[in-house]
Amino acid sequence: MSNLFLFDVDGTLAESTQKIEDSNLKILHELSKNNTICLISGGTYPKLISQIGKQNEHIFEYIFSENGLVTYQKGKLIEKNNIKDKLTENEIQEVINTCLDYIIKLKIPYKRGRFINFRNSMIYVSPTGSDVTLEERNNFADYDQIHNIRKNMIQYLTNKFSKKFNLEIKLGGQIGIAIHPINWDKTFCLKFINLNKYQDVFFFGDRITPDGNDYSLYSQENIIGHGVKNSKHTFDILKQLMNNI
Repeated sequence: MSNLFLFDVDGTLAESTQKIEDSNLKILHELSKNNTICLISGGTYPKLISQIGKQNEHIFEYIFSENGLVTYQKGKLIEKNNIKDKLTENEIQEVINTCLDYIIKLKIPYKRGRFINFRNSMIYVSPTGSDVTLEERNNFADYDQIHNIRKNMIQYLTNKFSKKFNLEIKLGGQIGIAIHPINWDKTFCLKFINLNKYQDVFFFGDRITPDGNDYSLYSQENIIGHGVKNSKHTFDILKQLMNNI
């Protein structure tokens, strides 16, 4: 029996929003020869393709974009869900307006543009805005570690909307917050996979605390979870595993 490897992308296979290094793609190519490998990310499908390169898509059995709510198998779209089917327009606008009102009052190192990214499966919110430069992104991430900007915002939004609209609110990526219906977390991808087909199932992710969007998969009893600090850490572990399987 072969093994199944599920990989988060930002902070796990690559630096946030950046391309996977060619040397690491070679390792993934080698891994895929005798194992099934998949991507599972809160990011959109076009973003993930830009990070792996379209020419490398074939090595992944599934690309579970937006937590698997938009799923591609070998480059073919097989399922797409939309948060607009779960929330009314008034409810969506109430969530977005509340987020923007909260951000307006924040005093943080940077505020740029694209504070709200409305995706198919989630509302992705960035207190500093997704238009920050890479240097600004990294600086805000460090600032956030100390001052808990996102965690405090998550607590506020959870108290306001979790029960009211049946929403789950988690840390997403390096600078964002993911807001989505309950059960639309990364375990959604498991509906497409028969785990009994595999000898072992491994998951790699960097947001593995209970308030992180990788926790739901990392904490599954039938999955061997690896919490990582960055892509180097991921591939160091992966190389060791490849020597033993």
